[in-house]
Amino acid sequence: MADIKLHPHLAKLKGKEKKHKAHTILLVDDEKPNLEVLRPILEEDYHVLVAGNGKEALELIQKSECLNSIHLIISDQRMPAMDGITFLAQTIPIIPKTKRIILTAYSDVEVIIKAVNQAQIYKFLLKPIDLEDLRLTVQRALEAYDLEILNESKDRFFSIVAHDLKAPLHSLLGYSDVLSTDIEKMDSKQIEFAAARINMSAKRLNQFLENLLEWARIQMKKVQSSPCEIDLGKMVLHVMDLLKDSADLKEIHLSCDIAEKTKVYADRHMLEVVLNNLLNNAIKFTEKGGRVDCSAQENGPSIEVTVKDTGVGMAKEMVQRLFRVESSQSQVGTAGEKGTGLGLVLCNEFIKLNRGTISAESQPGEGTTFRFTVPVSL
Repeated sequence: MADIKLHPHLAKLKGKEKKHKAHTILLVDDEKPNLEVLRPILEEDYHVLVAGNGKEALELIQKSECLNSIHLIISDQRMPAMDGITFLAQTIPIIPKTKRIILTAYSDVEVIIKAVNQAQIYKFLLKPIDLEDLRLTVQRALEAYDLEILNESKDRFFSIVAHDLKAPLHSLLGYSDVLSTDIEKMDSKQIEFAAARINMSAKRLNQFLENLLEWARIQMKKVQSSPCEIDLGKMVLHVMDLLKDSADLKEIHLSCDIAEKTKVYADRHMLEVVLNNLLNNAIKFTEKGGRVDCSAQENGPSIEVTVKDTGVGMAKEMVQRLFRVESSQSQVGTAGEKGTGLGLVLCNEFIKLNRGTISAESQPGEGTTFRFTVPVSL
């Protein structure tokens, strides 16, 4: 092939250990031989998706499972119907943070330079492609992507901390100030009300600080999963018992439909944190008189746990942001409850550490269903 210079040490993938692949690359080229050469080279280190033209690639990008998981696009410039610049420019509104590399012939360089800003191109590579140069460019592009996401996550993280510390602290200070200055003028019901509010605020603050510390430990790579055999039904009932007072205040029915002796293999603390966050979240967004159901079923090597509520639900756009710290946000519950924007982000991290997945389905006014998987007990 004229377009690609193969380096002998890159031509074979045999004998290498399986690597953890943290990034996904979309490779777009109308020439199948190019895909057949580049794809295995990139698959050494990354997940690789392929498309034969711009239209096909755009359809792939807009699939829900791909929407937020493509970190880099590598596209050929000369393609029928839609050239590379036009295609890459159309990806910007869909996946704005994704990095873009274009492969081009020398004769197209002037066109590419003029269009760099239009398509937000990270870099263009001339044909014939030097695979070492390609590999280094890909590595640097993904490092740049990770750095941008890290900075955005950091900013969002501090925003969450500032917002979610303020509300419970204000409540604590306000009601404790009333008690300390006016308790002699208050009757027993007023004192009881103020004390209950202080207790509630302290619990909210404690939950937030626990989530904050867990998140910090994860970021510092100081959290490791220590899986053991767990009776799932017993753990769910234990967590529901802890949340019973909150549910009773809103007359919400809690239901556990998990077969006896359903055993999973997971870190006990992490699983309890996940269940507590999901069930507490369900209670928070369910109207008075509603219900929250937890069930489980075996799905091959995993147990799929479902937490379903009859609450207010949410729009698709919000569902897509639930598990990412850079776009997470705390919401006010149906009874004015305040919550942390870190809870669901923490759930996602803990489930991944236990070799599982987590997802959510929701429609406004129709409730929300969370599903996560954990391995079946050995």
